[in-house]
Amino acid sequence: MSERHPSVSSDLRIDGSTRDTLADRAYRSIRVAIINHELVPGRYYSEAWLAGLLGVSRTPTHYALLQLEMEGIVEIAAQRGFRLRHIPESEFNEFYEVRMILETNVLQKLAPAVTGEVLDALRGFLERQRRTVEDPIPFQDLDEGFHRFMAEAAGLHRTAAIIHSLRGILWLGTAHRPAAEREMVVEQHAAIVEGLARRDADAAVAALVHHLGTSQEKYREAILRERGRPALP
Repeated sequence: MSERHPSVSSDLRIDGSTRDTLADRAYRSIRVAIINHELVPGRYYSEAWLAGLLGVSRTPTHYALLQLEMEGIVEIAAQRGFRLRHIPESEFNEFYEVRMILETNVLQKLAPAVTGEVLDALRGFLERQRRTVEDPIPFQDLDEGFHRFMAEAAGLHRTAAIIHSLRGILWLGTAHRPAAEREMVVEQHAAIVEGLARRDADAAVAALVHHLGTSQEKYREAILRERGRPALP
C-alpha cells in the first residue's frame, strides 16, 4: 500500500512469554490499539504494516483480523487491507437482545441444578473482577468469562461459543467506562450469583435483565458521546 500509516504510541509488540497462540496474542494487541483509538474507523490499514508493528508474521496477524471480522469489528478488503467498521446503533441493540435471549435460557437451565463447585467458581470471578476494577482490559476478559462460564456450566456449549463470538461488541463499547461503573457491574454479577445460590431462576433472570439493561443504556450513552451526539433523556 502506498498510504502512510500513523505512528502508534502503545507498545503493541507481542510478548512471547505466554502460552497463547500468536494469533491470540495478535488479537489482544490489536484490541488494545482499537480501545486506545490508535486505529480509527473508516481508514484502511495494511496487514503487512500491522504485522510489522506487532513483530510477527502476516499469518497470525491475518487470523487475528479474521476473528475481528467475524465479530463485526473490522472489514477486510482485497488489495486494500482492513478497516474498523462504524457499528450502527441498531447493531448494538441487537447485540443486547441476543444476549438477553441466550442468557435467560442459560440461567433457567443452570439455577435448578447449580452445584457448589459452580457457585465457588462464579464467586472466584467476582473476586478477580473486584481486584481489577482499575484495569479495564483484564476486567473485560473476566466479564466475558463470567457469562461464558455460566453457559458452559449449564451444559450449553454452543451457547457459550456464541457468547464468546459476541465479545468484540462487548469490549468495544465498555472498555472506557469509569471504575465506578465496573464496580457496579461486579455487584450486578453478584446479584445473579445470589439468585443462582438460592436456585431461584426468576431472581437470577431478574438480576440479569437489570444488568444487561443498565449495561445497554451506559453503552448507548458512551457511543453517542463518542460520536458527538447528545444522549436523549
